[in-house]
Amino acid sequence: MTAEERWDRRLGEWEHRHRPLSHLVGLVVYLIVLGILNLVANAYPDSIWHGLIGFLNATVWVVVVLAVINLLADLVLDLPFPTNLPGPLLRAVAAAATAWYMVQLLFEIDRLFGLGIFLALAPLAVLFYAAIFLLVLVGESVRLFTGERRAG
Repeated sequence: MTAEERWDRRLGEWEHRHRPLSHLVGLVVYLIVLGILNLVANAYPDSIWHGLIGFLNATVWVVVVLAVINLLADLVLDLPFPTNLPGPLLRAVAAAATAWYMVQLLFEIDRLFGLGIFLALAPLAVLFYAAIFLLVLVGESVRLFTGERRAG
């Protein structure tokens, strides 16, 4: 085994072990950025950005729930075989919920700035969520049953 292969293996193991921690760090960074945006928005009281920051404030609970679901999915997928079966379902729910949140954010931007681009695609949103859910569910299930997750 070459030095480069050993380095890649160690880096992969480090990433695998610290993935749950990255969800919590991402949540903390999101909350800090949101706090800074709130301070900046107060400096400009009549700005259109108040609508966007209001949306982010109103949906902060969604981001917290998404971080928790992703954390649970990572922890469940690291369990031995029979107990890790709910993992793909948790990951698929988290992916579909993340897609929902991003689409809602795009709809809010569309409403605030009067673009009229994303709201025209609103009827297709449910199909998009279902496609994301199914793709992630199938992909994670295949990954789980082929043993790729345990092999690293």
